[in-house]
Amino acid sequence: MKAVGKVFTYKPAVPLTSPLAAEEPFLFVKEDRQLIRVSLREIISLESLRDYVKITTSTQQIVTRQTLGYYEELLPGEQFLRIHRSFIVAKAKIISMTESRINVPGQMLPIGRYYKPRVLEQLQVRELL
Repeated sequence: MKAVGKVFTYKPAVPLTSPLAAEEPFLFVKEDRQLIRVSLREIISLESLRDYVKITTSTQQIVTRQTLGYYEELLPGEQFLRIHRSFIVAKAKIISMTESRINVPGQMLPIGRYYKPRVLEQLQVRELL
């Protein structure tokens, strides 16, 4: 056996870890000709403003030229929930709710009639309200 063969035989493979793999999920949002990195953990809600979307985070509000449907497909469904034709909220940021409204930090958002059955099912509160 040649020396090269011995190295591959006797040295166990060491998995390379990427520094990006350990980071939390994020997305880049374009506002005023610059890309802003937004952590998914910081997002509270997204609001449709026709051809624009206002993203509210714990530290800022960002308005970007994009549709709410685009972000609905992009964001993970297990963390975010569409509650109205104009609103998406982070499930982890929901403080309280009534039959027709959801309270997130700094906002009281309506639940649309069309979205209500799915909202109640996703939040597992169908029997409570």
